[in-house]
Amino acid sequence: MKNLIQAFENDADVQRLRDLYFYKTIPEIFGISRSELAHSSFLAWLFNTSTNEFGEEPLRLLFELCGQSSPEEITNCKVETEKSV
Repeated sequence: MKNLIQAFENDADVQRLRDLYFYKTIPEIFGISRSELAHSSFLAWLFNTSTNEFGEEPLRLLFELCGQSSPEEITNCKVETEKSV
């Protein structure tokens, strides 16, 4: 059992994961890492072609990532977060 634990501790992938999770992210520092509204607001900003500094590129990349061709006209796209019903 000791050898298995030691092999696990010395595994390169385990060490990379520890390095990755050792540091706090900015959302964790601000205490919003589990905040759905913060994530929704960020995504709405990112995909609103008129309000971010990147224009339509993030939205085009999202379509590409999903295996879809992006529509010709997405320059006036507006993304809204949750709505109350």
